Amino acid sequence: MTAGEVLDITLLTLRVGLVSTAIILLPGVALGLSLDELLAQAAVRKSVRCYIGYSGWGAGQLEAETVEGSWIVAPARAEHIFEVPAERLWASVLHELGGQYAWLALDSTPPSDN
Repeated sequence: MTAGEVLDITLLTLRVGLVSTAIILLPGVALGLSLDELLAQAAVRKSVRCYIGYSGWGAGQLEAETVEGSWIVAPARAEHIFEVPAERLWASVLHELGGQYAWLALDSTPPSDN
């Protein structure tokens, strides 16, 4: 895989709570790859977000881009994944950061246009 290449062969799920094959990412959020466990969580109406595909960075690329200021880094919370609507997430996180970032939350340009 090269940097930025999208792999479309994997189903990734972000889930509330712990399941047996999941990897805990942060409190209240687990990364899972098992379709059986995904279906079990859906049956009891647990929050799940599903993603197909994966795009990564080359060795050291993300760290270098962060140091140069190309990324705004904020602490992740389960609420960001499962409660804030996707179209409001950017503005919500910037507003939480406050200070120099708060004014960016007022910009109506979609982040995807960056």
